[in-house]
Formats: sequence, structure tokens, C-alpha cells
Amino acid sequence: MLFIDNPVLGPGLRQNDMFLIETGLLLLRNKHYKEAERHLEIYAERKGTDFDLLMQLGVCAQEQGHFRKAINLFQQANMLRPRQPNALYRLQYCQARTEQYRAQCDTLLELEKLLPEDPKITTETGLCLIQLEAWDEALKRFYKLEVTGKNLVPSMRAIAWCHLRLHQFPEAEKY
Repeated sequence: MLFIDNPVLGPGLRQNDMFLIETGLLLLRNKHYKEAERHLEIYAERKGTDFDLLMQLGVCAQEQGHFRKAINLFQQANMLRPRQPNALYRLQYCQARTEQYRAQCDTLLELEKLLPEDPKITTETGLCLIQLEAWDEALKRFYKLEVTGKNLVPSMRAIAWCHLRLHQFPEAEKY
């Protein structure tokens, strides 16, 4: 049982902002996401939210598998502090888990503008474009990875698949 649930201590602790934040962050660092979320939500109800609090609540939701809730929280965080790579990366991850591939692609394209040389983002964008059957655009990402030598996954298979789907059989056979 958490202290905030204690009938004697709980009411006082729910009013103690420092306790709520510090305990919430400690629980979050120790991967007790449900308990961390409860502490942080009580704090948010009393004091409102900011970018960091929205991100922390988003992580709690994401780690518990509540991806739609996490998407909402990461989008709110992104509105407060646009173009933050961490918020966008977590947002696209949750969008992928809920099969929102068009939205995920838009988020990844924004990330690509921020971090054009990041092979992880290039890979994720290529894989997302494959989900959307945007074969030519996916090919560009995987060729970029091959040319730079920064391929994190065997991009040759992805290149072959895209050529195959484009009915470019001689090219597909090369890969």
C-alpha cells in the first residue's frame, strides 16, 4: 500500500507537492509506472502540467501499454515545447503500436528534419513508409543507410522488398 492511500497519512501527503513530485520521480526511475502515475497525476490535478510532467506521465502510460493515453500526453508536451526529439520519438513509437502509420510517418518526417543523420530515425521512417506502401520513399531511406554504412537492420532485404513491390524484378534480384 502506498503512503498516499493510508487513511491517516494520505490526506496530508496528497497536499505535499514536494512529496508527490519526488516520490513520483523515484517510482518512475524504479519502473513502478502505475504508482508513479498516481503520484504525478495528483500533483498535476493540483498544480497543472508543464512539459516535463506531461513527458513523465506519458512515459508512465506508454510503459503500461496505454498507448492512446500516451499519444495524447506526448502531443500536449509537443505543443508546449515543439520539436523536442524525445517527445516526438516517443510519440511515433506509440503511434506505431496503435497502427496509426500515417501519423507516425508525419512524426518521423519531422524527426528526420531535426536529426537528418540519425540512422535509427532513418530506419524507422523507412519501415513506416513500407507500412504505407510508399516504396520509392522507403527505398531512398534504405539506400541512404547502405551508402553511409549506418544500417542498423539488414537494409538489403528492405531494398529487395521495395523493388519487388515496384515490379522491378532485376533490381530486387540483385539484393
